Amino acid sequence: MVSVVAIVIWRIHPVIVLVGFLVFGSLDGLYLSSSLAKIPNGAWFTLMLTAILSIVLFIWRYGKEQQWQAEMSNRVSLGQLVIVDEEGKLYLSPGAGEGGGELTEIKGLSSLPSHTGVLNELRTLTGY
Repeated sequence: MVSVVAIVIWRIHPVIVLVGFLVFGSLDGLYLSSSLAKIPNGAWFTLMLTAILSIVLFIWRYGKEQQWQAEMSNRVSLGQLVIVDEEGKLYLSPGAGEGGGELTEIKGLSSLPSHTGVLNELRTLTGY
């Protein structure tokens, strides 16, 4: 997986990636072959641990993909959450949480400068 990321995202030359892949692939192969050769002597524990961790990580990944799909299917646009009246004031739409309340601007400090003045950003996003 890192090899694919190195080629596609980081744009590292494939020959350099192939060298690293061969080095780490041969180390993994040596580990697997030595573990398989030692199973009769009690080395089954390391293989069992590897299998259990792999299963846990596969299940975790499957769960995260299901979560991402559910989040993408239930997306709500900002226009469905915020209503703008004639005066340009922003209100929560009736179906959003408590609904109907006016959104007020809270001025203050933030660790990110772009997070001060949230209403201005909402007005920019909604076009009002």
